[in-house]
Amino acid sequence: MATEGVSFHDLSAGGQVGALIREKDWSATSLGPFSSWPRSLRNYLSMIFELPTAAIIFWGPDQIQLYNDGYSVIMGPRHPKHLGSTFRECWPEAYDSIYPWMQRVLEKGETVEVNRTLVPLTRFGFTEESYFTFSFSPLRDDAGKIAGILQLVTEVTGELLAERRATALRELSHQTADAKTSTDALRLAAAVLSKYTADLPFCLFYVVDSLDQTRLTLAASTGGGLGGLPQGPPSIAEVARAARERTLIPVTTSPRLRLPRRFSLPISRRSSRSSSPESVLGSDSTSRIAVSSSWCASSLPPS
Repeated sequence: MATEGVSFHDLSAGGQVGALIREKDWSATSLGPFSSWPRSLRNYLSMIFELPTAAIIFWGPDQIQLYNDGYSVIMGPRHPKHLGSTFRECWPEAYDSIYPWMQRVLEKGETVEVNRTLVPLTRFGFTEESYFTFSFSPLRDDAGKIAGILQLVTEVTGELLAERRATALRELSHQTADAKTSTDALRLAAAVLSKYTADLPFCLFYVVDSLDQTRLTLAASTGGGLGGLPQGPPSIAEVARAARERTLIPVTTSPRLRLPRRFSLPISRRSSRSSSPESVLGSDSTSRIAVSSSWCASSLPPS
C-alpha cells in the first residue's frame, strides 16, 4: 500500500523571513495560496530555515524565490520586496550569466558547483564587484519530478578583494625596494598599480619641485584618464594632513577639466609655522609626495 510520506515542515523556525512568508498573500503569485503548496516545498522551506548558511529556493516554471534569513543579507535592499518575485525580476543584471547553470539543473538534473566567481550585482544603487561560491541542486515535487532549484550561497567578495589588494601591496614593496632614485620608485610604483585598475582606477604621482617647494609636478600616472579637481589642486599642507590622518581629499570628475602637469600652490614663505610646508612635511620638504585616487575615475584621455 502506498504511503503519503513524511511531512516535517515547521516554518515557525524561519526567523524574520519565515514570518514574512507566513504573512504574505501568495494567491497573487504562481505558487497560489500558502495552504495549497505541495508538501515537498514546505519541507524544503523547513530545511533551509534550519541551515546556518544563506540558501534560496527557486520554485516552479517562473523560479519564484523563497529564501532564509542568511540570503536576505545578500539581497540587500531588494529584501523583502522581492520575496516571492521571479529570479529574472529580482536579478536582471545577473540573469544572463546565472540562468544557463540553472537550466542544467532543471533540464538534466545536474548539480552545479561554482567557486569564487564574479557576479556583478546592483544592490545599493551602483554595480558592485561581487564574488560568490555557490551550488545549484535539483528539488523534486511530490510526484518526483524536478520542480525547483536549491542554491546554497557564500559571498566571498571581502575575502577575494583582501587577497588581491594584499598581492598588490606585496608586489609594490618588492618592485620598488631596489629603486635607486625617487623617480625610479614612482615609475615602478605606477607600473605595478596600473595592473590593479579594479582597486585603483587611476593614480597621480606629484613631486615637490626641488627649487620651488610651493610647486608640484606630475611625475607619473596610471589609468586611461585623469580625474578633475574643480576646487583646485590640494595644497602640500592638505596632502600631508590627509596622509597623516589617513583621510581622503574629495575628488570628483568633470568632462571639461584636466589635471595640469604643473601648478603652483598658494603657500607663502611668510605663512605661520602651522601651515608652512616645512612644518607640515618636516625638514626634508623636498621629499617626494605621491597623491593617488582610488575612489573615482575619468574617461578622459591623458592630457
